[in-house]
Amino acid sequence: TPQLHSTGGGSVGNTAANDSSSTITLTVTVDQQQPEIFNITLPDEDSTNNGIQIYPEPKKNKEVIVRARIRGNLSSVTLVFGEDDVAMKNVQNISSTERMYQGALSIPFYEMPGVKNLEVIANGQGTTSKTQNFTYNSLNAFELDTLSLQCSLQPGQICNLPGDLDMNSTNQATLRNIGNTALDLQIKGTDLAAGSSSIGVQNIQYQFGSNPKQALSTNMQQQNIHFGIGPNSLLDFSLSLQLPSQTSNGVYMSQIMLASLPK
Repeated sequence: TPQLHSTGGGSVGNTAANDSSSTITLTVTVDQQQPEIFNITLPDEDSTNNGIQIYPEPKKNKEVIVRARIRGNLSSVTLVFGEDDVAMKNVQNISSTERMYQGALSIPFYEMPGVKNLEVIANGQGTTSKTQNFTYNSLNAFELDTLSLQCSLQPGQICNLPGDLDMNSTNQATLRNIGNTALDLQIKGTDLAAGSSSIGVQNIQYQFGSNPKQALSTNMQQQNIHFGIGPNSLLDFSLSLQLPSQTSNGVYMSQIMLASLPK
């Protein structure tokens, strides 16, 4: 028995015999373009060691250029180091979807040495982040605010040259730690000489901060003072001279050398 069906979508004759149906598949692709950080690069200052090595600079911040290759439609890219947030800028369009972003990281000279982490955060239709570590190396450095000290006195008298905590005073000695490592100090001197006349170096006494006074020697002496770090880590350095009563007239000079060792 023929089973007749309508080709026009209507129905004739027996309704049940003329029912028909069709299915359409609807496909929708949703692309949120979630940001993707491919890599983070920064300069390696010592290729002989593993990982990325960064060396501090005495007395000033270290400027480090950080780059990140990122894909996606982005509203912002941020470089995070410690409590600092730096906005990164698009410096190169690699393709229609990939870009190179760049930011400058400023690290204080007194930042503790060791392995550090920075983070890049990309915001767009979603948020993603990536971290990169590097080694911030140790720096042993100090500065002295004066290169010469002088006094006038008569035989038997004492010349006192007290230090202070002011780097702008050139007639009173001040030390400043301009590295990122606590220091011990070493010191030695030469006999005071004026032509063929001399005064033994042991007549000179020195003092770092509140440490006990010590007689100067021609041999290097170490003082365990734990000279700490910080943006303004200062230490006063004092000298005194007991002039022997049988000293001949003249202009006497001594060279005093200071050195530092990491604590």
